[in-house]
Amino acid sequence: IPGIAQFKIFVEYLAKRASSDQLHFFIGYYEEKPVATSLIIDHADLVGLHWVGVVPQYRAHGFGHAVSCAALSDSQSRSKKQAILLASD
Repeated sequence: IPGIAQFKIFVEYLAKRASSDQLHFFIGYYEEKPVATSLIIDHADLVGLHWVGVVPQYRAHGFGHAVSCAALSDSQSRSKKQAILLASD
């Protein structure tokens, strides 16, 4: 998969610099295949929602919405009060 090596390097970089309790990764599966992902980074009483992505052939089926909702619901259960979505193309 193009870009996977760079993604792995960045995740390793991030994991070294943030405590494990600040990073929360979410993966959405369809028929046992990973098709969507999101990341929550905790900052005091708010969270940043990052890396919401869906494998191209599974887009427009609600998977991005589902992993975003799962991430935000988990954050809410941990008493986080606000969320910031960082969006890009």
